[in-house]
Order: sequence, then C-alpha cells, then structure tokens
Amino acid sequence: MAATRNSNLDDPFYQPADKFFPANHKTGLTFDDITLATLYSEILPRDTQLETELADSLRLNIPVISSDMDTVTESRMAIAMALNGGLGLIHYNMAPKDQVKEVARDRVLDDRELAQVILAARKIGGPYGGIVELLALTGQRREEVAGLPWEELDLAQRIWTIPRRTKNAKAHIVHLSRQALTVLKRAGQRGPLVFSLLGTKRFQHFTHAKRRLDQLSGVTRWRLHDLRRTCVSGMARLGVAPHVADKILNHQSGTISGVAAVYQRHEFLAERRTALDLWGAHVDQLLRERSHEQLKKVA
Repeated sequence: MAATRNSNLDDPFYQPADKFFPANHKTGLTFDDITLATLYSEILPRDTQLETELADSLRLNIPVISSDMDTVTESRMAIAMALNGGLGLIHYNMAPKDQVKEVARDRVLDDRELAQVILAARKIGGPYGGIVELLALTGQRREEVAGLPWEELDLAQRIWTIPRRTKNAKAHIVHLSRQALTVLKRAGQRGPLVFSLLGTKRFQHFTHAKRRLDQLSGVTRWRLHDLRRTCVSGMARLGVAPHVADKILNHQSGTISGVAAVYQRHEFLAERRTALDLWGAHVDQLLRERSHEQLKKVA
C-alpha cells in the first residue's frame, strides 16, 4: 500500500535511502535530522494494535506518544494528543503534580476572552496597553515587543525587521497588519523606544500591570505568552498553513524539520503577510462585536 502525500510539496524533500545516505555520508546527522517514511506496507488499519501496557493492571487502547524533548514542546504535544483522543506523556521522571502544572501552562484564549483582554489593554493605555495589543496581533515574544525601537520599523512598507535580538538569535521579518500599524501610530514617537513613557527606558512593571489587566478584562489564569499561542491557534482556525505560522513565530524548527528544514530556504513572506492581515481583520471584527455588546448592556 503506497503512502499518500502531496507530491508537489513533498517531492523536493523525499529521497530514496540508497541516494540520500551515500550523498550525505560525511555529514553528521542525528535522529532528529532524519524522518524515515515507508513507501509500502502490508499492515492494514484493521490490523493495527493501539493497546499500551502502562502497568501490570493498566492497559490503554488509545494512541500514546512520549518524547524527551524540551518541556514546552512536550506539553504542547500532550495537549494535542489529548484533543485527538490520545495520551501524551511528559517527562517520566516528573511528579504527577509537576506534569499537571506543565500542561496547565499552555493556555489559548477564546475569541471572547481575547477581545476582552485587548479592550482592557486599550483602557490601560500607555506602553503596557500597546505591548499587549501588538503581542496579540503579531504573535511575537514579549521581550521582542517590549524592547521594540523605532529604527526596526518601516511603517511605509508595513514591515518590522527584528535583528539578532530574537530568542534564537536569527533576524526575523514581521509584516504589520493595518491593525498593528494603528497600535504603533497610537504609541507616538518620543524617543528611540516605541513602548516607553519617555521613549528612552523599557517598560518594566509587567506584574502590576497584568493584575490590573486581569481585573479590567475579567480574564484570569493566563500569561502574556499565551497571546502568542492564541495568535497562531487563531490563524490555524482561519486556514493558515502550519509551516507559514511557524515562520511567523520565527521557530527555528517547526512543521518542516530534519533534512527538509536543511534544504527549505523559502521564507513564505507573501503567505505570512496574508496570514497576519487575515488575523488582524479577524481580531478587529471581534473587537467591534464585543464593543457593540458592551454598548447594548449600557443602553
């Protein structure tokens, strides 16, 4: 039974073993660099056995996946497996309480919560309000947004170019949607930094401001980093391809990994622009609807 795949997308990355290994025999490759895909299998779906024995008296007949990768990746995998009817294992040497805490760290705000958070951020205003809204619209990291200098921005071209101050030390281009551009223009230029009272010192009072944001929004038990997850999850619901979302987040390795990642040099800039414009328009619609609901309550 031949494996099914999108030949147009996958062909550049699929190489027969007898060609790949001789051509790369001088290259140091680890397990993470290679994905082996069978071209033929006589095992039919009805013949597969999903039963896993976790203990002498505990057997599960659901898919199980376990990995020794970093804890953030693992918790995301565990949640994804659970949503698909499986069981994801984190570190086998972590106490159950620690595993629960690790999974609980991942939070995606729903549309209503996201709108409430952004509207509350606008009420707070100032550097913090702008930081929160730009995080939600771009999906970038907190420190990248909080330390944003005007010199990284090309407002005419709607481009934000982050140099090597990113987490993975790789330069990164972020398209600015119309909504993101509005946030930046609202901040006003007072000095080298965008989100700063005087334009010279970075905003530091995140803990106090977050408490106030929770009170005003009514949304609790979440972190600013969850806006990054919310952004990419929302774009996925809007039909944005995973490899495009990975590029927007500036992930060093994502859905395209291993040998494919080595040869994959395309940055998907046009697709990223379309995705962030789509997400910005979606967020704008959410805010309009939520504002209308609030006005009806007042009336």
